[in-house]
Amino acid sequence: MKIKKLSYLIMSFVFAYLLMINVTVQAEDSATTCDASSATLVDVTVHYLRWDDEYEYTDMLLHTWGTGTNGSTDGVPVTEGPFGGTATIKVNPCDADDQIGLIPHPAAGWDYKDGIDSDNTDGIDNKFIDVTKIKDGTLTDLTVYVFQGSNEVYQEENVNVDDSGKLFVVYYRPAGDYAEWDIWSWGSNIDKDDVAFSYNLGLDGGIDPNIFKIAVFNIDAASADEIGFIIRKPDWSAKDDAWISDVNEEYVDENGNTYKTNGDRLINVSDIKGSGHKVLFISQGEAEFLTDYELFVANAFKFEIEEAAFEKINSLTVKFNQDVSYDPTTGPDVTKYSIKDEDGNELKINQIGYDSKSTSAAEFKFLVENIDITKTYTISYIHQGKLGDETVSKGIVIPDTEAPIIQIDENDKEIHVKQGAKTIDKPEVKALDNGVIIQTIKAEGIVNTAKPGEYTVTYYAEDDFGNVSTATITVVVESNVLVYWPFALIVVALLAGAGVYFVKKK
Repeated sequence: MKIKKLSYLIMSFVFAYLLMINVTVQAEDSATTCDASSATLVDVTVHYLRWDDEYEYTDMLLHTWGTGTNGSTDGVPVTEGPFGGTATIKVNPCDADDQIGLIPHPAAGWDYKDGIDSDNTDGIDNKFIDVTKIKDGTLTDLTVYVFQGSNEVYQEENVNVDDSGKLFVVYYRPAGDYAEWDIWSWGSNIDKDDVAFSYNLGLDGGIDPNIFKIAVFNIDAASADEIGFIIRKPDWSAKDDAWISDVNEEYVDENGNTYKTNGDRLINVSDIKGSGHKVLFISQGEAEFLTDYELFVANAFKFEIEEAAFEKINSLTVKFNQDVSYDPTTGPDVTKYSIKDEDGNELKINQIGYDSKSTSAAEFKFLVENIDITKTYTISYIHQGKLGDETVSKGIVIPDTEAPIIQIDENDKEIHVKQGAKTIDKPEVKALDNGVIIQTIKAEGIVNTAKPGEYTVTYYAEDDFGNVSTATITVVVESNVLVYWPFALIVVALLAGAGVYFVKKK
């Protein structure tokens, strides 16, 4: 009886304990439930910078979705601010997606969207803002940055430090080998010495989102007026300092940046200490920071003649690093081109080959007057770029200045025939021009088989550049007392013929 009572008491205690746990959990769940209808909306401030100034900031909108507030089908207006344009997006922490969508576009419509088509499908990639820290209560406001031509939103925590200015450095390496490089910096009072290239930037409307890299510096009020700047590999095995060969002495540019002969650069940040924004541009191997985006791009993607080479004595191929536009009805403008030899004499251009079904190309074929292969030639082109007309030039390669090689079988260098023979066995002769067999070889000489003696036959081979080589064979007519051909005369002519004078060996 006592055992039954004890069992009953134990069961009652366990049941009561489980009930208490259940009630406690339910109470905690109830306390942490987020009510979207009464939640305080969080401001996400978007700083939007356009390089081209094609649209006034008041004409730009930010289309958003996933905010927990039904998005902005009509667009959030962008007003002019200290960092280009500024827009404020309202986010409901209880009902927003982890990533809210963002598309900058003009108020006039959807003919244009800012960004990159990374999969090359004629559709600009959407941008997204990570708001998970707003949803979990870590952040009660958020500031992000959007640059024209990027498919990313810049929002790392070091970008959002309060009471600091922001320095963005856009860097370009033609080979795209950014992974091995960072920035060694000093004097900002916030950032550690090594600063990574954290973000990607492309060309607005392009397909490559990773053409440029961006590093972000936070400049607080206690920072030095100048911060140090060295682009290097983390192990110091290399520095981007080829520019120092052009710097004879330390100097300061018009923006207050200092360039030293040892490869150190000092960026003037006195105007953004504690607040404000600044964007600088720098290309590999270049000394000075630029503040003009168009000038930076023009320098980064200089219009150049990549290749120019004669294929024959009167034709050449020219290849540019970018497409050249032309009128498909008239073709390329010949007046924009000039070809001169080393003495300044101009070579006449007879024709430029082009595709009449297209309006631009990067490669063209030229027919010109015959060149003198002993001279050097340069082609120039007047290019109309964003910064005005510029003349680009390139030395033209004459790839072949050596004569072909004539090969004669050792057994055929001296041929013996009997007096009176009507035919001579055709010798094994071929000519190679850079490893390619020349189809036509000329042979000259007279062999009188009626008269015993030694006769010489000379072979000539000429390539497309007028390089000529010669070789000879000897034909020995041996006396034959049994047979006499008084009128036998063999004239050696073009070997490419039907073998009238030589017969092939059996």
